[in-house]
Amino acid sequence: MIYKEISLAAAMQMIINDVDNLYFENSTGLVSAKEIRFYFTQLKTYKWFKRIPKEEELPTE
Repeated sequence: MIYKEISLAAAMQMIINDVDNLYFENSTGLVSAKEIRFYFTQLKTYKWFKRIPKEEELPTE
């Protein structure tokens, strides 16, 4: 699932609900929700996130 131009409120809700296994990819690389939570408190919006699927969500061959 790819998140594009999500609002701060939507991003915070995703982090609150899925903090242990949620990762985002941005222009600086891959970060976990735990790492980026602090930055969300300082930013109005954070764009171009990509959710990294959990292992059990990955397609099997």
